Amino acid sequence: MVGGGVSTSEPLIVGGKVYIAVGDQFMGGTVSSTYTNRLVRIDKESGEVEATGQLAGTLNVTLTSRPIYSGGMVYVALDDGLVQAFDAKTMKTRWVSSTTTDADQSTGALRIVDGVLYVGTSAGSTGPGALRALDASSGKTLWTFASSSGYNWTSPVVVGSCLYIGDTAGTVHVLDAASGKELSSISLCGYAINSDPVASEDGSWLYVATKDGTLYKLAIVADGSLQKTASVKALSYCVSAPTVIGSTAVIGGTNALSGKGASLAVVDLDSMSVICTVTRDDKNTISSSSGSISSPVLVSQSSAAIWCYFTVNDAKRAADGSYLYGGGLYVWRLGDSVAHLLYLPTSNAEYCDYPVICDANGFLYYINDSGYLVRLGRGASPDSIPGTDATSSSASATSSSSSSSSPSATSSPSAAFSVATATRSDRLTSGLQAKQQQRQQLSATTQEEPLLSGFASDSQQENPEKASPDAAAEKDASGMPLWPIVGLGAGVIVILIALLRQHHKRI
Repeated sequence: MVGGGVSTSEPLIVGGKVYIAVGDQFMGGTVSSTYTNRLVRIDKESGEVEATGQLAGTLNVTLTSRPIYSGGMVYVALDDGLVQAFDAKTMKTRWVSSTTTDADQSTGALRIVDGVLYVGTSAGSTGPGALRALDASSGKTLWTFASSSGYNWTSPVVVGSCLYIGDTAGTVHVLDAASGKELSSISLCGYAINSDPVASEDGSWLYVATKDGTLYKLAIVADGSLQKTASVKALSYCVSAPTVIGSTAVIGGTNALSGKGASLAVVDLDSMSVICTVTRDDKNTISSSSGSISSPVLVSQSSAAIWCYFTVNDAKRAADGSYLYGGGLYVWRLGDSVAHLLYLPTSNAEYCDYPVICDANGFLYYINDSGYLVRLGRGASPDSIPGTDATSSSASATSSSSSSSSPSATSSPSAAFSVATATRSDRLTSGLQAKQQQRQQLSATTQEEPLLSGFASDSQQENPEKASPDAAAEKDASGMPLWPIVGLGAGVIVILIALLRQHHKRI
């Protein structure tokens, strides 16, 4: 347990380490833990805290703040618009930026493009804010773009020479990335934009979700300005960025029809229509009427299926106020009528606004509001999913805590996955399958069995010295090559070839 009722950042995986920033406040109250006001570095194999770094002053880490790694440094956003840079190896402070007077919180992701770090802030959920560009090597402020509407749970995306960011008034601003000068803007609907804009792989389109659950498709024209092209009411509430897979988007929030309960929506981006929604697991609705999916969906693909992993922001309390369960982790296979529960915390239950992320070795990580970091290993699919091997070993789960507790876990599906995205903030694009194949999978439940293999995330830099996803293959302690996209081991390749042959025979 690294937080324990205090504000904790999303986890950041760098090589064999997990970094989490821990504040001293939660829901307006000041609390303390062993790691209050520290950047904590955890060994991802043992779950042990191996080093910490002191956060600047007494400034707090806002809930779901998202650190970033680049060039040997870990950057953490704090209250008052302040950013602190740490040496990833020594955990010593490299620099601390100046504060802002326009806002006091930073809940979005930090962005680093061409040596420039971008940070957006807001004075609460509806207050004013500022977007700043800092020199990533020194912390010097390059420019500031202030706004009467802040940037809450959202961060910018850079396409070419333009920067795009949405604010709490429902306006997308187009800025010159070099100077911070506003080039143009477009107002969507008056509802807050609480998630990151997502650019298409070719830079022609920008997809933006608003808090009322509407997904907008905006054309990026030659001068960088935006034109509203189409929109679809996919959900009734949304603070999650869409995960874009070719011409399809997967987005989480609250059910559009009933206006209650967590829902996963799949949208055809060409026609801007909802293909299907998922609101139930094998036995129940995914959440209570007040629950939602509050972070982006982790999408992965094997030759057999496409899988979507997501956390649910919901919890149930006992009469004495203690948590019975909450913050569950689910998986949905494209084409299935229901999702499947992977892990439901009990002793470490709480609400969960955080996404699930993965490393190159195939392990899943996530943290909920309780402050526990949970790691789930590869294993068998739940026997409720057709075509899986119920006799295979189940997934293991461990949580980093002061007592080294290991909560129990349900079975976990595994596959030779190529992960499209892992965090709320990154550019979520991948050329997975043609739309025709996706529609075929959506119209009928797939029967192929997932394979034992690994996951990878090009948004979680696995090697401090190799930040590029195209870097050479790493090796583990035994010398076995690790391919972040293809999977693990030659044995998996043999099985994959066999599966492909079976798949072609079916066709």
